[in-house]
Amino acid sequence: MWNKKLFLSSRILQNTVYSMVNNIRACKDGATHGLRQELENLKRDMGPTENMVKNLRFALADTQALNKFHRDGNTDDDHQDILV
Repeated sequence: MWNKKLFLSSRILQNTVYSMVNNIRACKDGATHGLRQELENLKRDMGPTENMVKNLRFALADTQALNKFHRDGNTDDDHQDILV
């Protein structure tokens, strides 16, 4: 009786594992497609943020140059492009 239950549970487990192995490719393809789509969405959503950070960096650099210009008391024409 014990051997029969052990054999039956072994067969159920074996069939479950075989079924899972046979479906790995289908599951993998779906997961891969979903992850790629999510990455594309994240890249698209990050575009405006990256542009904003880029513009803020330029603004910060210009502000630092302007502060240095005023602090040093320069009247050079080299720095006139900052004031425009």
